[in-house]
Amino acid sequence: MAILDTQPRDILQTTARFSTFCFTPDYASHKKPFFCTFILSVGLCLLPHVIHSQAIDLSEYSTQIRLNEADSIIDELREVYGVIENRGGAYSPELIEPSILLGDAERKLGELTTALEYYDRALHLTRTNFGLFSPQQADIVYRQSSTYLEMRSFILAQEKEEYAYEVLSRTYGPNSPDLLPAIERMGEFYLKTFNFLGARALYKKGLRSGQDAFRDNPQNSIPFLKGIADSYKLERFPPYYVEDYSQNAGQSGIRDLDLTAELYTINNFPAGERALQEIIAIRRQQFPQTVDQEFPTETLDPTQLQGALELNQATLDLADWHLLFGRVRDARTLYAYIFEQNAKLANNGNLDFSNPTLLYAPTIKPLIKTREKAGREPSQGFVKVAFEVNANGRVRNMETVESYPKGLMDFRVRKTLRDAIYRPKIDKNGAVNTSGQTFEHKFEHYELATKTLESNKKEGQNSSETAS
Repeated sequence: MAILDTQPRDILQTTARFSTFCFTPDYASHKKPFFCTFILSVGLCLLPHVIHSQAIDLSEYSTQIRLNEADSIIDELREVYGVIENRGGAYSPELIEPSILLGDAERKLGELTTALEYYDRALHLTRTNFGLFSPQQADIVYRQSSTYLEMRSFILAQEKEEYAYEVLSRTYGPNSPDLLPAIERMGEFYLKTFNFLGARALYKKGLRSGQDAFRDNPQNSIPFLKGIADSYKLERFPPYYVEDYSQNAGQSGIRDLDLTAELYTINNFPAGERALQEIIAIRRQQFPQTVDQEFPTETLDPTQLQGALELNQATLDLADWHLLFGRVRDARTLYAYIFEQNAKLANNGNLDFSNPTLLYAPTIKPLIKTREKAGREPSQGFVKVAFEVNANGRVRNMETVESYPKGLMDFRVRKTLRDAIYRPKIDKNGAVNTSGQTFEHKFEHYELATKTLESNKKEGQNSSETAS
């Protein structure tokens, strides 16, 4: 193999292995140190020439990062970065990819602040080489946003997402079908941050922008239809407790996004139902054989089988929608139908009805932190509850199995479960009651809170005794 066909990382690894071998006691006692030094010098001298002669293939580094092996290659990546910088200068466009990879590696290792520094470096290099509003920077900005989300810096994450959207909108045009992936991603982000009006406006915009392209490929409209339904669901079933960032639900930093046409809805059921029914219609087009009739599953090719699975899933989403909005009879009819259709497919399809599935539960409100607790390390607490899910998907016969500290969070957990909605267990007889379900909630607490609770209980008891 010619030396110029050798990858830089191979030279780095070989040189490192040889250096380790050369300076072992057994080898060093028999060989001249000069020879070792000569070989190492040759390896290090060859590296920049190899790098200059060809583009560096960094794909293997990317693969190792995805496989959670970042710790084994990060030093190597830094060396490659240094060699490229020495060759091409501090603003070489070839530094963009290793900067991104170093950010990805640091992020995998939990070093989020350091990851952001590398992403900032990659962003600066991209803007320097390709322009302030170059579309090449969008992927880097999305990485920054995801990192801020991990750090729970929601406002900064939103700023990055909206900036990337603006850059791509400027590149492709606000109504271009090429903007659809950016619209879909921005809508997903708004749903994550409880901005259901912003999400709904974007998904509707996506349907308008892609209407010509969707005629030939109607299945590409499904994420937007599903997003519209999800926005109505979020509006009707919001969490009880949300972070401060969500108090501005309905606000957006995107200039061309008109939220004035989006109004708060009293009855969310019909709008979401229409979107889900449209998805079912599209899935039926993909799978023209009616699943109302018996057919041998062996006659289905992989594409047809996938179409049948997706149709069943779309119908299940509609059944869940009916249950969430109290249309219990319609939901149970659809569940029985889906169970039958799913059983016709190989390996009983891809749907599991053997246990109840949680569809909605309000977020359990955490304990309020006070200044008295500042500086204290929190302790871990838990509440474990047993209950039954009836055929209508509601929780019944609930009891606290165990909790610590006793009584501190018991009421909040039980209150949440009373409002929860489950898809019930389904068998050949339809929806059935299921006992023996458990739910465990873990939380942080402070000893001060526990002591205060016990003190309040004692004061209440003393007051009752005095009154009597």
